[in-house]
Amino acid sequence: MTLDMGKPVTVHKVQITPEGSKIEFFDNNNKLIIPESVTVETEYERKKGPKILNRAESGHERLAADPNRALQKYDLIYAIDTNTKLLNSETLSVAGIILCKITPHAGFLYVQYALVHCFEFRNIQTKPENVAWRTLIEMLMAHPQYSSLKDIGIIVDSDLGNISDYNAKGKPIIDNFYLPDKVTLLYASADRGKEYLANKLITECDKKTNTLIQEIQKNPANTSNLLEVQDLPYTHFRCWNY
Repeated sequence: MTLDMGKPVTVHKVQITPEGSKIEFFDNNNKLIIPESVTVETEYERKKGPKILNRAESGHERLAADPNRALQKYDLIYAIDTNTKLLNSETLSVAGIILCKITPHAGFLYVQYALVHCFEFRNIQTKPENVAWRTLIEMLMAHPQYSSLKDIGIIVDSDLGNISDYNAKGKPIIDNFYLPDKVTLLYASADRGKEYLANKLITECDKKTNTLIQEIQKNPANTSNLLEVQDLPYTHFRCWNY
């Protein structure tokens, strides 16, 4: 866990609940210290250096050491994973999107999740993952309920080195498109860490994406609802709804 207090402080006491659902910091006057930003990260050691399994920004009001409980701050959580393969003479990129809702009750977390969409792109000319993120975010911003939401977390499994800059609005995720204020990118690896919720969700996305890619490759003549587009970094788009 990494905390930014905004200024130099001395922590005199730390209180943590047994299950790690709440952490509080106090100064030598027993006054609660509220950090400006909190990052919860899980990693494991390996010969070539630490491997980060997941990283999330935890809410101040629900400061938690448990990576799963750190996700409670978000009204909605999406996981998105993009895979790219060849389809005859074209490149085929498919992004699987899972929607997740976490409900805390009696000290437990109740989790519901389901695949909601797959985005199909043909011949993407730039980062397929970032193109898919932008498409998802623009879809969310166009939804009538978007204005009523406070925090939306989007779990991704690429571009880890830039995620902090994306979240800080210091760098566009693609072209001149910056993250809107309500949206935060979270990181999880699909390779390891499936005991954590974020990693499980991104792994499920990866499975769904590969399944659809195989279906498209088996039946390339099916172009129903495949739209040719203009002035976008890809030639065709199709949205699969579930």
